[in-house]
Amino acid sequence: MVRKNIHRIRAYVMSLLPFRGKTDGVRILMYHSIGNPADHRLAIRVPPENFRRQLDEIAARGYFTKTVSDIIKGGAAADRTRDIALTFDDGYKDNVTEVAAAIAARGMKATFFVTTSYIDGKSRNAWTDGSRRVYMDWDDVARLGRMGFEIGSHMIDHIALSDLDDEAALAQLKGSKDEILSKTGIDPKTISYPYGKLNGRIVSLVKKAGYTGGCSTIKGLNGVSVDPYLLRRTEVDGYDTIHDFRAKLSGYYD
Repeated sequence: MVRKNIHRIRAYVMSLLPFRGKTDGVRILMYHSIGNPADHRLAIRVPPENFRRQLDEIAARGYFTKTVSDIIKGGAAADRTRDIALTFDDGYKDNVTEVAAAIAARGMKATFFVTTSYIDGKSRNAWTDGSRRVYMDWDDVARLGRMGFEIGSHMIDHIALSDLDDEAALAQLKGSKDEILSKTGIDPKTISYPYGKLNGRIVSLVKKAGYTGGCSTIKGLNGVSVDPYLLRRTEVDGYDTIHDFRAKLSGYYD
């Protein structure tokens, strides 16, 4: 939290200066869970009322929401000042119960990156208050696909790929892809790197596994020359006020 608070102070100071922020690229927002109670360790759970207000802010600014694959396919033709992407990591149950309806009601798109070993309640992860984290089942994942949302991979296990040898990393990449396809009929084309850990060796394996791109945790916008396997994202957390969120959209946190 100390680092996050430092970033908030820096962003606030920058917002008071003549610097007008950054708009020359597609911004990809990174979410995890939407719900209560808040997680006080990593703040990866955003209260539903905050989330809905953030969606309304995106709409008010005239952004067009796209999936990650849309942005990759658009290439240089993508509208780098008006396009934005919403991404959700891990596969939380609230992505279905809280997120899907709120996004669909506003005519928006999103990409959901699922960790396949978490699906069907296989994870014993808990929030900092001790309550169990609840994840989607395969029917939920398939339902999101039928609603027109993109489904991507966040591996079999939530594990740093760069810590694995080639064989183990490729097994995570291919195994998660194959399981999503077999359980839902959806062939995932994009991934989110767990913990944002990647390097050139891992990128080559992502390509070998048949993916067209990947989202990192590197901050910033995605310009025309961005590597589709090194897509940058802006994290939205549970402590963000609407002022913080506006500052993130404007590039003061980059």
